[in-house]
Amino acid sequence: MDILVNRFAGFVPVFLLGFHPAAIYGYLVFVSFHAVYIHANVNHRWPYLRWIFATPEFHHWHHTSDDEGLDKNFAVFLSFIDVIFGTAHMPAHWPSKYGTTKFQPPETYLGQLAYPFQRHKQTPYG
Repeated sequence: MDILVNRFAGFVPVFLLGFHPAAIYGYLVFVSFHAVYIHANVNHRWPYLRWIFATPEFHHWHHTSDDEGLDKNFAVFLSFIDVIFGTAHMPAHWPSKYGTTKFQPPETYLGQLAYPFQRHKQTPYG
């Protein structure tokens, strides 16, 4: 749902403003590339751009289970939004751990799809 809402919210204004189809296709190619790039296992640092646009470094901290990075770096594309709200975190070092902190998600694909629709005594966050 998150990706649908984000893409819809970003795409509809571009479409409604009457941009040329080539510009819309270019936008779609760019955001698709960006989504793959920020999840890539690379250690690229962008010293100045990282404070404006989400980079792999920025997004690695979003996925960390290190205490210092929990609940940080929420922005999908514009990292300065996290700077404004005080949730940006990009220290000189990289995260040491990734993943969840308080629960292990189901191992199977179908189990992961069903998990959000089942009742749980406790949420992953307590």
